[in-house]
Amino acid sequence: MAFPIKEQIVRVMATRLATVTIANGYHQNVSQVVRPKRKGGFTPKHLSHVLQQAERTQDKENSVPGNPNLICWDQRFDLACLYIQPDSETDPVETGIDYFESDTIKALCPD
Repeated sequence: MAFPIKEQIVRVMATRLATVTIANGYHQNVSQVVRPKRKGGFTPKHLSHVLQQAERTQDKENSVPGNPNLICWDQRFDLACLYIQPDSETDPVETGIDYFESDTIKALCPD
């Protein structure tokens, strides 16, 4: 059974985010990629990604009336990047956040 397109998209995003490791050419190793359940069910960790589907809105500008009609949608996804700097870290917190942000963008936008 095929997954709905929104589910396919979020699964690709989660897979790409899970590849963020030093061995794959990134600056840091992601500790986890989480898609929260209704009751939460995860513990926030340093270098975590929390990925959720957000609201969907109709894109009226690109929709076309007719028979058959074309209805376009904008699907938003929320991504929380958790950077909880360890006490033992000596670099400025902004440096770690900048690397984490750039690695996340590189993973989601490879080309």
